[in-house]
Amino acid sequence: MSIGILGGSFNPVHNGHLRLALEALEEMGLGRVDFVPALYPPHKSSDFLLPFDLRYRMLRQAVSGVPGLEVSDLEGKRNAPSYTVDTLQEYRSLEPGRKIFFILGCNDFLTLPHWQNWLKLFDLTNFIVVGRLGLEKEQIQELLQDNFPEEFCRDNNGTGWTVFDATRILYLEIPRLEISSTLVRSKWSRGRSLKYLLPEGVESLLYENREEIAW
Repeated sequence: MSIGILGGSFNPVHNGHLRLALEALEEMGLGRVDFVPALYPPHKSSDFLLPFDLRYRMLRQAVSGVPGLEVSDLEGKRNAPSYTVDTLQEYRSLEPGRKIFFILGCNDFLTLPHWQNWLKLFDLTNFIVVGRLGLEKEQIQELLQDNFPEEFCRDNNGTGWTVFDATRILYLEIPRLEISSTLVRSKWSRGRSLKYLLPEGVESLLYENREEIAW
């Protein structure tokens, strides 16, 4: 069974996250997709970050009853920044024999050269790169060509690339929901309704734990 890993701060989880996970699950034929919330995102400020336990509970609420979507607390067990390379190494140990796909947006994929031990990622996982209208394919190809000039090739059907004869980089074009955690936090701070932005039950959890929120 193949596993998709969708990491992030999920501060908070919103319907755009869920739709992305479902698109990857169904269109790429994955066995399941795991949401993996970061304890301390290494590239983001944690000043307004909700407690890990609350973000984890909101994710559990969000995926409740949705086949194929699960939540992992793996990164919450570390007292250290959530580096993707460490998470993927743990997944390889916990899920031997499983084919792993790391799911991320095109903008994030293009920043991979700035990630911790980024070249090691290509030994640990395949990638599903999410974009819109196919406009980002040329940028992805340029990154691969610049860093793996002799080790990558494009699939004949144009759906992705292969690096080192084994690592797949698949491009997934999905409808984009213009929802972000930044938008949700802004509306919360201004007392606006969050209805239809968040999964069912997540807004209630926010109100129940409002004393922990510094937005």
